[in-house]
Amino acid sequence: MSYTLADQLEGKPMFAPYGNSMMCLLHESTFAKGGKGCYYCLKNKPQSPEEKFDREFRPHTDITAGKHRGNGHSAAANPPDSAKAHDMRKIYEAFCAAGSGGSIAEDIYLPLGFLPQTGSARCSDLKRQGKLVPALDAYGKRRSGTTKTGSSAAILVADIFATAG
Repeated sequence: MSYTLADQLEGKPMFAPYGNSMMCLLHESTFAKGGKGCYYCLKNKPQSPEEKFDREFRPHTDITAGKHRGNGHSAAANPPDSAKAHDMRKIYEAFCAAGSGGSIAEDIYLPLGFLPQTGSARCSDLKRQGKLVPALDAYGKRRSGTTKTGSSAAILVADIFATAG
């Protein structure tokens, strides 16, 4: 008789003593008594939607390294990856809310309270991962908008609104 995920959902015990260790009845693998579970259970542990999302968005270690060229103060000011992933999620969700029309990055991150240097870096991370893509017009050309200073900027859309070109 084999143990199934349905047994686990019904609350049946998943681990049984096996000599000096324990056996995972689902994966038929052993682990030390007092351990948290077998390798496969721990590896495939269910994640909250936020954990899964933050793991999906992997920020660049230092997207601005080319600009500051290893300056110690800039490197020290570089936030941890978990904070970057959280910021990326907020910006991405705002682009999703903007819909298929998209927006220039500045119009998304400034209302969220990000400084230009932070918002721009997180948008660069999202573009690098393909989560933000240029919006295209009916002829397949990139659409552009105007920043607060009058400069031209690409209109971006979330990947879920990208059209095949």
